[in-house]
Amino acid sequence: MYDLETPALLLHLDVVERNVKQMAERATRLGVALRPHAKTHKCVELGRRQLAAGARGLTVSTTVEAEVFARAGVRDITWAFPIEPGHIPHMRQLAQASGVTVRVVVDDLDTARALAGSGLHVWLKVDCGNHRAGVDPAAPYGLEVARELARERGLTFDGILSHSGHAYRTNNKQEAAQVAEQERGVMVGFAERLREESIPVREISVGSTPAMAAVERLDGVTEARPGNYVFYDRTMVLIGCCAPEDVGVTVLASVVSHQPGRRTSWWTPARSSSPRTPGLRTSDRRRWARYAGRRSSWSRRCRRNMGSFGRRRRPFWKAV
Repeated sequence: MYDLETPALLLHLDVVERNVKQMAERATRLGVALRPHAKTHKCVELGRRQLAAGARGLTVSTTVEAEVFARAGVRDITWAFPIEPGHIPHMRQLAQASGVTVRVVVDDLDTARALAGSGLHVWLKVDCGNHRAGVDPAAPYGLEVARELARERGLTFDGILSHSGHAYRTNNKQEAAQVAEQERGVMVGFAERLREESIPVREISVGSTPAMAAVERLDGVTEARPGNYVFYDRTMVLIGCCAPEDVGVTVLASVVSHQPGRRTSWWTPARSSSPRTPGLRTSDRRRWARYAGRRSSWSRRCRRNMGSFGRRRRPFWKAV
């Protein structure tokens, strides 16, 4: 039993360490550098473990994350969110004050021009099918933005970057592999188009966890940026990109009310649980029921690895 007030977040350190090691090994086999996205864990200690396993740097989603990881000693950081001119002084000051290599992302011509003289490293964001941000690789505008960055007027043009977020909407590992191959094809093809226009492309950065877990080859790509893999989750299990035993974070809750004859129960914090959970197929419910039946062994492992998760001693992790 846990000596914890619920609800409580449980991090299963042995599982997380295995996930970190296996993804680093997979990146090596695929011939790409690994730059994990730290927005999943927002944790300095876990970022250090990823770097120790071979990651070349970290990816972040906010300026706060960039600042915290820079203060913690991470020397190479990509802020993978399209920058706008108002944030350029902030990121330039961070790079100058810390000595960290700061890489930003842009998909806008005016912003690309505003980055001149910033001293920052810059990625051109490309839409690989997610349709959330990034230049259209088939449109003239993408060439125009790339041409401006390639002038390198007081900046370093790192290359092109994409995010296959739509891989999370796939139904199985085969579909995720198809998304990954589509992303690779789009990015390698766009790089060739840029090079034909005498625009140098040093690096091609891609990635999401389902795409990276399912992809069969990454020829032409130089870097991958998965993030979710450090913990994985239910979505990754249902897609087939990991097993239930690979989920590294769970929430410990207590059932506070269950009455005989009722098919529902209440657990902290004020949530109901029913065997007919909306949105879950019968096969999914059975799968997760089998998974839940193995939690007792996880509990023993977690207690052995993590003690009381910081209630009586300092926890091993620090939140960003």
